[in-house]
Amino acid sequence: MILLQKHVVFIVIVISALLFAGCTQQQTAVQTPVPTTAVPKTVPTTVAQPSATVSVVVSSTTNPVTSIVPTGIPTTTVTTRPPATVATTIPPTTFDYESYSSGSSGPAPTPTPTVSPTPTITPTISPTTTVTTIPTTSPGPNSTWTFVFFGDTRDQPKTSTGISPYLNKISKGIAAEKPDLVLFGGDLINGVVIEPPSPVWENYTVQFGNWMDAVSPIYNYSTHTGIPLYVIRGNHEDGGDNFELPALLADYRATAAAGMPTNGPPGEEKLTYSITHNGAKFIALDEYYPHNGIKETVNQTWLDEQLTTDTRQFMFVVGHTPAYNVSNDMDEFKLGIAVHPVQRDIFWNSLVKNHVVAYFCGHVHTYVRTESKGVQQVLVGNGGAPADPFIPSDVDPVFTLEYPTHPVNASDQKFGYLLVTVHEDKGTYDAVEKLLNPVTNTWGVGDTFTFPVR
Repeated sequence: MILLQKHVVFIVIVISALLFAGCTQQQTAVQTPVPTTAVPKTVPTTVAQPSATVSVVVSSTTNPVTSIVPTGIPTTTVTTRPPATVATTIPPTTFDYESYSSGSSGPAPTPTPTVSPTPTITPTISPTTTVTTIPTTSPGPNSTWTFVFFGDTRDQPKTSTGISPYLNKISKGIAAEKPDLVLFGGDLINGVVIEPPSPVWENYTVQFGNWMDAVSPIYNYSTHTGIPLYVIRGNHEDGGDNFELPALLADYRATAAAGMPTNGPPGEEKLTYSITHNGAKFIALDEYYPHNGIKETVNQTWLDEQLTTDTRQFMFVVGHTPAYNVSNDMDEFKLGIAVHPVQRDIFWNSLVKNHVVAYFCGHVHTYVRTESKGVQQVLVGNGGAPADPFIPSDVDPVFTLEYPTHPVNASDQKFGYLLVTVHEDKGTYDAVEKLLNPVTNTWGVGDTFTFPVR
């Protein structure tokens, strides 16, 4: 009996010991704390490029970060060598795991991997990186710009200079506008139309020299500085209706036209040419070089090529004389392209067909704006030459008269220029006629208009 009691006591002690050991192990497992310090995360900071956001996918053993590309923005894939990645440590209290999770919802899981106190992540970057370009509707730096057109700056026949006494004042007014470029429509000087005795009679080099000096506020021919100035010939830089003066043409090419483009047709270098500026193309035509043996015409074959190659949103054509008459002065009429109606109609229809915005000209010493078949003819011949009267009934009926709509006496004419502002972002151009008050030396405004591209 005593032996049996000893065995029972021994068994109870063993069982109690086992139970105590098990409880102690469980309690130890429960009470062992898990470190609560969050593992710092690092995300690569990419070097921003102008007008683009570079998204890089970073491979890591600790909660990989997926690149985020804004929705609704077109992306373009380009091949580039990304710059070195700069690692930035972000405190766990500000890092939004959910925002960077790959399609998951709900709170991000608690990170458990063991990492060094200051981990360095070396991202794996493929040669092809996704570049997200944010489109912009704001205009470019050159979307709005200006140019000036003027012409006919010769003097009266009893001249001692061959140029208008108002030319320098007009040039100062133009320079103050600070246009991108200036175009001149011919009749720079008197040429042969001078009554002797005169110190510049048959001295074309001096006449051109006087003209270049007077326009120096715009462009300095001596230093080759200033606003780009493009010129074409008028009838006063030509010998006349039925003859030519090689010396006059040679002096023109060697002086005022020395820097003109030479991309025109053979034989018409520095006379006929084209230039481009931003979204515009200017085609400058010489109307006194004989084409098929006929003067007062344009090189239509070359013009057609220019109208269909390297086209721009704004297409402007420049010549000396009006395509359709705005005056009944027959002496002026016979020196213009309107004297050859067949060739003139072909010329005008080519402008209409190829969406030319406007044809700028002069020759008649006034300002008249007309329209035919959607093309504006803007005649700016009030650059300082002796003024002509304007009578609305003299305008060719093919035209719609836009400005002025009332008669203007020669004594009431004012000298000036046309300032044109091109709005490439809007597809329009507007213009302001600037008029000089010779008494006060101040500037007023004449015609104003706005037109869209065709």
